[in-house]
Amino acid sequence: MILFVSGTDTAVGKTRVACALAEGLRRHNPAVMKPIATGAVRRRGRWCSEDALRLMRSAGIPFSQYDSVNPILFRPPVSPHLAARAARSPIRLQRLQTRLYNMERPAGIVVAEGVGGVATPLTDGRTWADFMALFPSPRTVLVCAARVGTLNHTLSSLEYLQRRGIRCIFLVI
Repeated sequence: MILFVSGTDTAVGKTRVACALAEGLRRHNPAVMKPIATGAVRRRGRWCSEDALRLMRSAGIPFSQYDSVNPILFRPPVSPHLAARAARSPIRLQRLQTRLYNMERPAGIVVAEGVGGVATPLTDGRTWADFMALFPSPRTVLVCAARVGTLNHTLSSLEYLQRRGIRCIFLVI
Protein backbone atom coordinates (compact mmCIF):
# COMPACT_ATOMS: atom_id res chain seq x y z
CA MET A 1 0.00 0.00 0.00
CA ILE A 2 1.20 3.48 -0.83
CA LEU A 3 -0.05 6.08 1.61
CA PHE A 4 0.35 9.60 0.27
CA VAL A 5 0.71 12.51 2.67
CA SER A 6 -0.55 15.66 0.99
CA GLY A 7 -1.24 19.20 2.06
CA THR A 8 -3.44 22.15 1.37
CA ASP A 9 -0.33 24.28 1.03
CA THR A 10 3.36 24.32 1.75
CA ALA A 11 4.55 24.47 5.39
CA VAL A 12 1.35 22.98 6.84
CA GLY A 13 2.96 20.02 8.61
CA LYS A 14 3.17 17.31 5.92
CA THR A 15 6.63 16.24 7.03
CA ARG A 16 5.63 16.09 10.70
CA VAL A 17 2.63 13.89 9.86
CA ALA A 18 4.62 11.69 7.45
CA CYS A 19 7.31 11.21 10.11
CA ALA A 20 4.71 10.31 12.74
CA LEU A 21 3.23 7.73 10.36
CA ALA A 22 6.69 6.29 9.59
CA GLU A 23 7.51 6.07 13.30
CA GLY A 24 4.15 4.50 14.10
CA LEU A 25 4.60 1.92 11.36
CA ARG A 26 8.28 1.27 12.11
CA ARG A 27 7.70 -2.26 13.41
CA HIS A 28 6.35 -3.06 9.92
CA ASN A 29 9.51 -1.68 8.24
CA PRO A 30 7.79 0.89 6.04
CA ALA A 31 9.53 2.50 3.13
CA VAL A 32 9.42 6.28 2.91
CA MET A 33 9.74 8.56 -0.06
CA LYS A 34 9.81 12.26 -0.76
CA PRO A 35 9.57 11.81 -4.54
CA ILE A 36 10.14 15.47 -5.39
CA ALA A 37 11.63 18.19 -3.22
CA THR A 38 12.63 21.77 -3.80
CA GLY A 39 14.70 23.98 -1.54
CA ALA A 40 17.87 22.00 -0.86
CA VAL A 41 20.29 22.24 2.07
CA ARG A 42 23.91 21.13 2.25
CA ARG A 43 24.45 18.02 4.41
CA ARG A 44 27.44 15.68 4.51
CA GLY A 45 28.93 17.32 1.44
CA ARG A 46 25.86 17.04 -0.77
CA TRP A 47 22.57 18.78 -1.49
CA CYS A 48 19.60 17.22 0.31
CA SER A 49 16.00 17.81 1.26
CA GLU A 50 15.58 18.46 4.97
CA ASP A 51 12.14 16.82 4.73
CA ALA A 52 13.60 13.65 3.20
CA LEU A 53 16.28 13.49 5.90
CA ARG A 54 13.63 13.77 8.62
CA LEU A 55 11.59 11.00 6.99
CA MET A 56 14.65 8.78 6.83
CA ARG A 57 15.42 9.31 10.52
CA SER A 58 11.81 8.52 11.44
CA ALA A 59 11.87 5.27 9.49
CA GLY A 60 15.40 4.31 10.57
CA ILE A 61 16.82 4.48 7.05
CA PRO A 62 20.58 5.19 6.72
CA PHE A 63 21.89 8.25 4.86
CA SER A 64 23.48 5.95 2.28
CA GLN A 65 19.97 5.27 0.89
CA TYR A 66 19.16 8.96 0.40
CA ASP A 67 18.77 8.73 -3.40
CA SER A 68 16.04 6.09 -3.13
CA VAL A 69 14.08 8.25 -0.67
CA ASN A 70 14.39 11.51 -2.61
CA PRO A 71 15.03 10.79 -6.29
CA ILE A 72 14.25 14.32 -7.53
CA LEU A 73 15.70 17.36 -5.79
CA PHE A 74 15.95 20.92 -7.00
CA ARG A 75 17.98 23.49 -5.09
CA PRO A 76 15.74 26.58 -5.49
CA PRO A 77 12.67 26.69 -3.19
CA VAL A 78 10.16 27.17 -6.01
CA SER A 79 7.38 25.14 -7.61
CA PRO A 80 8.71 21.84 -9.03
CA HIS A 81 7.65 22.65 -12.59
CA LEU A 82 9.57 25.96 -12.50
CA ALA A 83 12.61 24.36 -10.86
CA ALA A 84 12.62 21.57 -13.47
CA ARG A 85 12.34 24.09 -16.28
CA ALA A 86 15.19 26.20 -14.90
CA ALA A 87 17.38 23.10 -14.46
CA ARG A 88 16.42 21.79 -17.91
CA SER A 89 15.58 18.52 -16.19
CA PRO A 90 11.99 17.44 -16.86
CA ILE A 91 10.16 15.49 -14.17
CA ARG A 92 9.18 12.09 -15.54
CA LEU A 93 6.13 11.02 -13.55
CA GLN A 94 6.05 7.49 -14.99
CA ARG A 95 9.57 6.87 -13.67
CA LEU A 96 8.54 8.09 -10.22
CA GLN A 97 5.50 5.86 -10.35
CA THR A 98 7.71 2.85 -11.14
CA ARG A 99 10.08 3.73 -8.29
CA LEU A 100 7.21 3.88 -5.82
CA TYR A 101 5.89 0.52 -7.02
CA ASN A 102 9.38 -0.95 -6.64
CA MET A 103 9.55 0.32 -3.06
CA GLU A 104 6.10 -1.01 -2.24
CA ARG A 105 6.78 -4.63 -3.23
CA PRO A 106 9.35 -5.52 -0.57
CA ALA A 107 8.16 -3.08 2.10
CA GLY A 108 4.43 -3.63 1.85
CA ILE A 109 3.77 -0.02 2.82
CA VAL A 110 5.27 3.23 1.61
CA VAL A 111 4.69 6.63 3.19
CA ALA A 112 5.10 9.12 0.33
CA GLU A 113 5.20 12.81 1.21
CA GLY A 114 4.02 15.33 -1.36
CA VAL A 115 5.43 18.70 -2.29
CA GLY A 116 3.45 21.88 -1.66
CA GLY A 117 -0.32 21.55 -1.92
CA VAL A 118 -2.40 19.03 -3.86
CA ALA A 119 -2.61 21.36 -6.88
CA THR A 120 1.12 22.16 -6.93
CA PRO A 121 2.32 21.78 -10.54
CA LEU A 122 4.96 19.11 -11.07
CA THR A 123 5.07 19.58 -14.83
CA ASP A 124 3.42 22.10 -17.11
CA GLY A 125 0.27 19.98 -17.23
CA ARG A 126 0.33 17.73 -14.14
CA THR A 127 -0.08 18.40 -10.41
CA TRP A 128 0.72 16.41 -7.26
CA ALA A 129 -2.89 15.16 -7.29
CA ASP A 130 -2.52 14.09 -10.92
CA PHE A 131 0.54 12.07 -9.92
CA MET A 132 -1.36 10.33 -7.10
CA ALA A 133 -4.19 9.58 -9.54
CA LEU A 134 -1.78 7.46 -11.62
CA PHE A 135 -2.05 4.77 -8.92
CA PRO A 136 -5.01 2.42 -8.48
CA SER A 137 -7.26 3.43 -5.56
CA PRO A 138 -4.98 6.22 -4.31
CA ARG A 139 -5.31 7.17 -0.64
CA THR A 140 -4.05 10.30 1.01
CA VAL A 141 -3.82 11.93 4.37
CA LEU A 142 -4.57 15.62 3.87
CA VAL A 143 -2.70 17.98 6.18
CA CYS A 144 -3.90 21.55 6.67
CA ALA A 145 -2.79 24.41 8.91
CA ALA A 146 -4.90 25.70 11.77
CA ARG A 147 -5.06 29.30 10.61
CA VAL A 148 -7.46 31.78 9.05
CA GLY A 149 -8.52 30.54 5.63
CA THR A 150 -8.02 26.87 6.36
CA LEU A 151 -11.67 25.97 5.75
CA ASN A 152 -11.50 27.38 2.23
CA HIS A 153 -8.14 25.73 1.48
CA THR A 154 -9.27 22.41 2.94
CA LEU A 155 -12.63 22.27 1.13
CA SER A 156 -11.01 23.32 -2.15
CA SER A 157 -8.30 20.67 -1.75
CA LEU A 158 -10.82 17.95 -0.90
CA GLU A 159 -12.87 18.80 -3.98
CA TYR A 160 -9.73 18.83 -6.13
CA LEU A 161 -8.78 15.38 -4.84
CA GLN A 162 -12.29 14.00 -5.28
CA ARG A 163 -12.41 15.12 -8.92
CA ARG A 164 -9.32 13.01 -9.55
CA GLY A 165 -10.63 9.93 -7.75
CA ILE A 166 -8.31 10.27 -4.77
CA ARG A 167 -9.70 9.18 -1.43
CA CYS A 168 -8.81 11.28 1.60
CA ILE A 169 -8.67 8.77 4.46
CA PHE A 170 -7.62 11.23 7.18
CA LEU A 171 -7.69 14.96 7.63
CA VAL A 172 -5.06 16.39 9.95
CA ILE A 173 -5.29 19.97 11.16
